[in-house]
Amino acid sequence: MSNQEEWAKHVEQLKTWGKSIAEYARVHNLNKARLYYWRNLLSKTQKVQPPPGFIPIKIKSVEEIFSLKIKRNELTFELSGLSLSAVKELISMRGGFG
Repeated sequence: MSNQEEWAKHVEQLKTWGKSIAEYARVHNLNKARLYYWRNLLSKTQKVQPPPGFIPIKIKSVEEIFSLKIKRNELTFELSGLSLSAVKELISMRGGFG
């Protein structure tokens, strides 16, 4: 078993350990700093799998999900699907709504 596989085994066991990493390292006679290092390294390299029954979605951009409601007396304008830059531009024009 390679060094990485050995540490991966410990990191996997940590998930169900239920106690601190320091306690795990002490009980298994491991260097605590190395255990933290491998846990962090392996968590970056492992792809997160969605739970069964969930379908991953891709959001093109946060820019596309803004909406803006402008109320002036009894008149209301509601705009949706705006980019962040468009919302900022409309807000900067607030003097023009008065």
